[in-house]
Amino acid sequence: MSDKLNLITAPCGAGKSKFVSQNMLLQMPYINRWEVILVTSRSLTVDQQSSDPGMSKFDPKNQAVIDYWNGDSDDVETVRDLGIQVMTYDKLIRIVEKNNSKTQTTLQRIKIIILDECHSMFSDTFIPGMGVAIQWVRKTLDGASKFIVGLTATPDIIYSFGHEQGFKINMVLSDDLESYVAKQLICTNWASIPYLITSGTLSGKTLIMCPTATACFKLQEDIPGSTVMVSPYNKGFTKDMDVIRKHIADHSTLPDFYYEDIEWDKKGVATKKKKHKLNVLISTSTLREGVNIIADSGVRNIVCCLTDSLHVTQFVGRARYNLDKIVVADTYVPTEGDCKHQFMVDERKAFKNFLYYKSSFEWFTSVSHLVEHNVNQVWRIVLGADDAKFIQYINRRWLVPPGADAKEEASRKIWREEDKDEIRKWFCDCLITRKPIDFVTFNGVIKTLERALGYNVKSGRQRVDDKQVTYKLVVSFDEEKVDINGINRGISEYGCDSIA
Repeated sequence: MSDKLNLITAPCGAGKSKFVSQNMLLQMPYINRWEVILVTSRSLTVDQQSSDPGMSKFDPKNQAVIDYWNGDSDDVETVRDLGIQVMTYDKLIRIVEKNNSKTQTTLQRIKIIILDECHSMFSDTFIPGMGVAIQWVRKTLDGASKFIVGLTATPDIIYSFGHEQGFKINMVLSDDLESYVAKQLICTNWASIPYLITSGTLSGKTLIMCPTATACFKLQEDIPGSTVMVSPYNKGFTKDMDVIRKHIADHSTLPDFYYEDIEWDKKGVATKKKKHKLNVLISTSTLREGVNIIADSGVRNIVCCLTDSLHVTQFVGRARYNLDKIVVADTYVPTEGDCKHQFMVDERKAFKNFLYYKSSFEWFTSVSHLVEHNVNQVWRIVLGADDAKFIQYINRRWLVPPGADAKEEASRKIWREEDKDEIRKWFCDCLITRKPIDFVTFNGVIKTLERALGYNVKSGRQRVDDKQVTYKLVVSFDEEKVDINGINRGISEYGCDSIA
């Protein structure tokens, strides 16, 4: 229908984009591929989708293409070989605002506009001019001059805000399609994320989405083997991030390694880098939509620090296969940008109720299609502030990071009495035990790390100053030592405030 938004709702990975860009046109032989525009919400999505046959990336500097679309030029050769042009919403906004035809109708030769992740028109109001795009789309629908298709896996936000914008919606699909699911949902808090990873509760590679770049870098400090990737438009973006970004776009997997700057020249330019194994990629919402991650990537877990169903569903949907675990973490989210809608604010309140008080099934219902179990099998793991502080200390100071060299490993061997005393003091100061420090032994602390928190601690012997000494080394995780059900039942005797 040309007078309504033709909405296709289906789970992430169901093939919505492929259908409209490939199969749909087979049913419309009278429409040429260069008469179709695909608009999406993330530049990384553009890079992936524009590499498909019959599609290409829109160049906003190519005025000849815009002139042909607007009817100001009849030179079809400027567009014939381009196929479907893929662009982000800001490019469409720029055309509508800055490249209107003086004598014709804007984009009059375009016959189909595909709005991928069309909920972004309502959720991503931080994009300058998004209101202009909404008004133009609505005006185009009123004129019934084009066929406009919207694609989304999270239509609730459209239903909540779309009708207020005056949209008439035609639902294309009447039946729900099957989607990928995860074996386990874990509900937790921000402070517990490093523990879940370093204890091995989340084994395999992990993707984490944080609400801000600042939160990404803060979390990175507490997770060995992790690195950050933010949007190219963020001031924290680096060339090393661009390498990761391009690898994801080209291969739908994560690179095996990342590089840390360790030496700089007088101008602040890195002159030496250190290679690390990449186990955890922490990102902003730049990875929320459009990006495809395949099973060969080794990513087995998705952690979402924005707890509304829109962000959870979209971010989990990056994996085009069944995951091991989905983690949703209660996190402070500034109520700005794409986080200020009342719809999302209400859902985050519902998550808090679900996590801390177990009084609201409403939140779980909104994401239940993402997991293979019911609400009674959700794991709730919440560390208190003191527990998290102790784990943070162990991770930063003593846990051997993945791929550590011999020198770094040696620096983390625990054999000096002053180091043992320091660990005991942290153990007591963080209230992991209620006993006075004189009643806490170093071996008792090590048993807590092994039995309650799942760390793997090795023992060894070495010569120091012509003497044989015994050392302990926290070398990560031994899966056979962890009883997650035991953690869920409560390990308060070891200091963790679990509420499951």
